Amino acid sequence: MRFLERRPGRTAGEEREIIATGEGKPAAHGLWFTARPNSGLRAWADLIVYDLAVLPEIAGALDPGSSLMVAYEGDETEAALRRRVPPAATPLGLAMLRAGCRWFKDWYFPEGGREGGTKLQCTLPLDNGRRARAEDELRKELRAFLERSDVRAQDRARAEEALKILGA
Repeated sequence: MRFLERRPGRTAGEEREIIATGEGKPAAHGLWFTARPNSGLRAWADLIVYDLAVLPEIAGALDPGSSLMVAYEGDETEAALRRRVPPAATPLGLAMLRAGCRWFKDWYFPEGGREGGTKLQCTLPLDNGRRARAEDELRKELRAFLERSDVRAQDRARAEEALKILGA
């Protein structure tokens, strides 16, 4: 992962970034906030990602407890979420899970202001205890989803892959 461009953002600690793969191809752009430990603010990235393969590197550049938000719109992730597929079993959510994310929130209706459009937010575990609790909750959610009678084949396959990632 490389930063092709870094410009000041709206507030102190925030930058507008263009992120590239190791080969220099643009892979994502958006906002990156550096943590302010003395004030209790954790780092976060709010991005539009063109190449999901860069997510592990982005997650690796963030601190434990940081948030990663990735936009979706009019794609298979949005369609799956509308079918009530758990976020971790959508195409984007599965890529975020592989990158180390363990807690998800669907911002299907941003609250207005500077939040932007629809996005999937995940949080990187702060410590092993929180990781274990989050993974237990994800396993329960995915298993309950797989028990439904209306699960499509591609959604089932992603949910099963997510469970494998979680060691279930």
